[in-house]
Amino acid sequence: MGSPSIGEYAYYQENEKTSYFITDDGRRYSVTFEEQPFFEDHEFILANHTYEVFLTLQKAPPAYSTDPRIGATVTGIIQNFIEKDPLRIVFFTCDTADGRHHARFKRFNDWFRENNNRRYLKLEDSIDYPAINKLFLIALIMRNDHPYGGEVLASFVKLNAQLRSRK
Repeated sequence: MGSPSIGEYAYYQENEKTSYFITDDGRRYSVTFEEQPFFEDHEFILANHTYEVFLTLQKAPPAYSTDPRIGATVTGIIQNFIEKDPLRIVFFTCDTADGRHHARFKRFNDWFRENNNRRYLKLEDSIDYPAINKLFLIALIMRNDHPYGGEVLASFVKLNAQLRSRK
């Protein structure tokens, strides 16, 4: 079980890359980290330290909730994941399937802003694909003192430029 900070729900780790928590109103969330080769191995030294985070609401009661402890818990899980290997880089992208990705991205950004202990940097960008009517919202999170911070930033800019050129 993860040790929650003040304002967080207790969370349970299924394994190193998946955690679960249950809210007071019975919502069950999972936070999963999957290795992602966003940067090519031959171009980026930290390709094997790059993950995408997925937040999934697995069980929900009928009523909608704006529980602030959810954001504190998700942010805490992400920060704890990075602390286990300070070279880790975490990407968050929003699901666009139901058209609510702008609201999700705003909520994620609000959670991060409200719960960031100033040890982490979050970079944001968006990639618009008009041909398929999709807008991808992307956030990259890493430690402020990441030893390869400059290279990560340069690779993030290059990756997004490559994605834009594939439209």
